[in-house]
Amino acid sequence: MPTTNKQFQNGEISFGQKVIYKSKIHFCFFNHENGLLEILDPNTKSIFLVREKCLLYRIK
Repeated sequence: MPTTNKQFQNGEISFGQKVIYKSKIHFCFFNHENGLLEILDPNTKSIFLVREKCLLYRIK
């Protein structure tokens, strides 16, 4: 079951976990532990720097 973005702030996101950002599934590439994440778009192989509070869900 997906979790809310409040649980992102506890440092629970790690490398390889799936997250939803802008209605698309991305993979967590690197967690900066300061509220920023680098996420990987599996289709374009692009890496984005995003705020944790902008993510909708973490997929287990």
